[in-house]
Amino acid sequence: METFKPGEVVLYQNGDKFELGVVKRLGNMPDTYFVWYHMGDTTACTHVRNLHKIINSYAFKIERLTVDD
Repeated sequence: METFKPGEVVLYQNGDKFELGVVKRLGNMPDTYFVWYHMGDTTACTHVRNLHKIINSYAFKIERLTVDD
Protein backbone atom coordinates (compact mmCIF):
# COMPACT_ATOMS: atom_id res chain seq x y z
CA MET A 1 0.00 0.00 0.00
CA GLU A 2 1.10 3.57 -0.71
CA THR A 3 1.99 5.90 2.13
CA PHE A 4 1.33 9.63 2.07
CA LYS A 5 2.68 12.58 4.04
CA PRO A 6 0.71 15.49 5.53
CA GLY A 7 0.49 18.29 2.97
CA GLU A 8 0.92 15.92 0.02
CA VAL A 9 -1.42 16.51 -2.92
CA VAL A 10 -3.18 13.30 -3.95
CA LEU A 11 -5.61 12.17 -6.60
CA TYR A 12 -8.78 10.54 -5.25
CA GLN A 13 -10.58 8.07 -7.50
CA ASN A 14 -14.31 7.61 -6.91
CA GLY A 15 -15.55 5.28 -9.64
CA ASP A 16 -14.84 7.01 -12.94
CA LYS A 17 -14.41 10.46 -11.32
CA PHE A 18 -11.25 12.00 -9.87
CA GLU A 19 -10.64 14.80 -7.36
CA LEU A 20 -7.53 16.52 -6.06
CA GLY A 21 -7.05 16.48 -2.32
CA VAL A 22 -4.47 17.40 0.30
CA VAL A 23 -3.54 14.91 3.03
CA LYS A 24 -4.11 16.30 6.52
CA ARG A 25 -3.04 13.27 8.56
CA LEU A 26 -3.12 9.50 8.93
CA GLY A 27 -6.59 8.12 9.66
CA ASN A 28 -7.77 6.33 12.78
CA MET A 29 -8.50 3.09 10.92
CA PRO A 30 -5.84 1.01 9.12
CA ASP A 31 -4.88 2.21 5.63
CA THR A 32 -6.87 5.45 5.84
CA TYR A 33 -6.03 9.14 5.64
CA PHE A 34 -7.93 12.31 6.43
CA VAL A 35 -7.95 14.40 3.27
CA TRP A 36 -9.17 17.92 2.41
CA TYR A 37 -11.16 17.96 -0.83
CA HIS A 38 -12.83 21.36 -0.43
CA MET A 39 -12.05 24.84 0.85
CA GLY A 40 -13.44 24.32 4.37
CA ASP A 41 -11.92 22.76 7.48
CA THR A 42 -13.72 19.41 7.11
CA THR A 43 -11.71 16.39 6.00
CA ALA A 44 -12.90 13.05 4.68
CA CYS A 45 -11.53 9.75 5.90
CA THR A 46 -10.39 8.03 2.70
CA HIS A 47 -9.04 4.51 2.19
CA VAL A 48 -5.59 4.37 0.66
CA ARG A 49 -6.82 2.13 -2.19
CA ASN A 50 -8.67 5.18 -3.58
CA LEU A 51 -5.69 7.55 -3.32
CA HIS A 52 -3.02 7.92 -5.96
CA LYS A 53 0.32 9.71 -5.93
CA ILE A 54 0.93 12.50 -8.41
CA ILE A 55 4.42 11.66 -9.58
CA ASN A 56 5.00 14.81 -11.64
CA SER A 57 3.82 17.32 -9.03
CA TYR A 58 7.27 18.94 -9.23
CA ALA A 59 6.15 20.44 -12.57
CA PHE A 60 3.04 22.17 -11.20
CA LYS A 61 2.10 24.60 -8.48
CA ILE A 62 -0.97 23.20 -6.74
CA GLU A 63 -2.36 25.32 -3.93
CA ARG A 64 -5.38 24.53 -1.76
CA LEU A 65 -7.57 27.57 -1.21
CA THR A 66 -9.46 28.17 2.02
CA VAL A 67 -12.75 30.02 2.52
CA ASP A 68 -10.71 33.02 3.65
CA ASP A 69 -8.92 33.22 0.29
